[in-house]
Amino acid sequence: MTTYNGAVSRCSLDGGTLAIPRDSTTNEFLMDLKNGVDRNAYFRFGLTDVHQEGVWMWDDGVPLGDFRAWSPGQPDNAGDNEDCAEYWPLTNTWNDGQCTFADRKFICQLSQL
Repeated sequence: MTTYNGAVSRCSLDGGTLAIPRDSTTNEFLMDLKNGVDRNAYFRFGLTDVHQEGVWMWDDGVPLGDFRAWSPGQPDNAGDNEDCAEYWPLTNTWNDGQCTFADRKFICQLSQL
């Protein structure tokens, strides 16, 4: 468990990035993976609006696009500091949470060779 930056660093050390669920198939795979590990935990993945509020970008610099799995009412930027996407426990939907929370699990992905 770590902050967003800690998760990015850890994935990078392993030669990867935070996971990027760009489509429903990948998103469902990641939900199954996280639920197999811990259904009750928040899991970070590679999507932020840290550079410009409301403009969500994948960690590889590609804009969010058409596929979105936000929970109803999300993203809401509650507290003016929710810039990192995460899976909400149990609901398998996306939430915008604070990047500095250190109690989040995370999912990395490796590039295919």
